[in-house]
Amino acid sequence: MFALTFALGMVSGITMSFQLGITLSAFRITMLNPWMHTPASFELRGGGAHATDGWAIVFNPSMPYRPSHMMIASGLAVAFRAAGISACRWRRGDRGPMSG
Repeated sequence: MFALTFALGMVSGITMSFQLGITLSAFRITMLNPWMHTPASFELRGGGAHATDGWAIVFNPSMPYRPSHMMIASGLAVAFRAAGISACRWRRGDRGPMSG
């Protein structure tokens, strides 16, 4: 019983930490993208844009919307994929539990 509980706890912990890591990575990648749409805190010098305040660049006016949009979109994509696989199995007449 202890081994089963330990194994399930490890799998759950690894899965949750993996999900958290992927979510933080996706957030980090998409949180700088809003600057291209609503640039803030820069000055033009010598023909190029130079940052004046890094935090203002990251937390610009459109920052809360774009990463949350990406996270919702990725969740919906996964949900539709799971629904599609389930619909295909249902249509083939496979109504039993998945066999591993």
